[in-house]
This record gives sequence, structure tokens and C-alpha cells, in this order.
Amino acid sequence: MNRDHKPETSPAPLSRLKELEKREVLAALKRHHWVQSRAAKELGLTLRQMGYRIKQFGLEKLVKEGRAGRSAPKDKVNQFPRRNDSFQNCESAPPRRPPRK
Repeated sequence: MNRDHKPETSPAPLSRLKELEKREVLAALKRHHWVQSRAAKELGLTLRQMGYRIKQFGLEKLVKEGRAGRSAPKDKVNQFPRRNDSFQNCESAPPRRPPRK
């Protein structure tokens, strides 16, 4: 009997599992337009766990590109003016208070 023979343990099942998990994380991110909190909620993960998996699977670049590629719908762009610009050219603007001394 050969005692030097060790049973072969293949990391393939673990690799397949990790690959499946990576695909699911990526698919959830795409479905939720790269919003990590929504994708995490769908997958039953915390935001921290989601961030860890993105880093673990090397998806940072894809997430960054996905965020950059998404844009607000045309009707939502500049829907609300910035605070300082809100009443600048409006006739019904409330009077401005004098600065405090």
C-alpha cells in the first residue's frame, strides 16, 4: 500500500461557486443601474459585504464605468435648481435679508 498517495482535492467546485457568485453580483448591479445598495438588498447582503465582493472579484473598474455610463433620464436633468440659483431671476422671489452684523 502506498502511503505517499494523497487524495486529490480539486479547487474547481470552489472556483465554480465563486464564478457563479461573481456573475450574480454583476447581474444584480446591472439590473439596479450600478446602485450598490439596491443590488446588495436584492442579494441579501449588507452594503459592506457588497463592497467586499466587488473588490474581491475585481469589479471596481466595471462598477466605475457603469456609474459613469448611466445618466439621468432627460426629464429628470436639472429638475431642481441649486439652492443659490433657486430664486435669482424670479419676480416672485422673497426679499433677501440683510447680512448679519
